[in-house]
Amino acid sequence: MKNRSRGYLKQYEFDVPLHAKGIMAHDLDWCNEVCKEEFGWYFKDDMCIATFESSTDALFFTLARL
Repeated sequence: MKNRSRGYLKQYEFDVPLHAKGIMAHDLDWCNEVCKEEFGWYFKDDMCIATFESSTDALFFTLARL
């Protein structure tokens, strides 16, 4: 398992609002296993935003969470 804190407070070009106050551990594990480029998460207005360097990674993350 990779480090779950590696993307904390990072911001990249492609954002996915999580509509939650945090990011789930299984979402971080998914990103560590699947994302080809860098990813991270940060907070805006007390809500968590997942953020991706790659539009493809952002799309796959969004689809995986449906």
